[in-house]
Amino acid sequence: MHTQQLTANTQDRPHEVERGEEAAIVGEIAVRLIELKELTSTSRVTTLISKLHAISLIDREALWIVLPVLTGDLSNLTKSYQEMAKARELDKQAIQQQVERALAALKIHFPSIAAAYVDLRHITASIPNPNDPRKET
Repeated sequence: MHTQQLTANTQDRPHEVERGEEAAIVGEIAVRLIELKELTSTSRVTTLISKLHAISLIDREALWIVLPVLTGDLSNLTKSYQEMAKARELDKQAIQQQVERALAALKIHFPSIAAAYVDLRHITASIPNPNDPRKET
């Protein structure tokens, strides 16, 4: 039998306040899930949680595409790959690859959101960006 001695964690915890805020947010999420259950069914809530979890396991970036769309906030999704790359300090190709992996995960669990995202990207790509240095004058 393998045993290991347990020792007290004596490190300082400057993040204790943040954990209180985290607990409040988790509590809000729990309340909303209970409300959703009351409006629909337990099955719908567990399916939603399972889908979000499955997406995060397939590709963490996909989760951050789904969640803003579910809230109705499309502002980050309408940015160009170049803008997203600059904000995240990656190159444009890396962002494109992440989006493709995210879309593959979305197509499995949220096909309508994946289709809407693709449509939105096509629409925003066709709108000229006034800040684009390649803009014709």
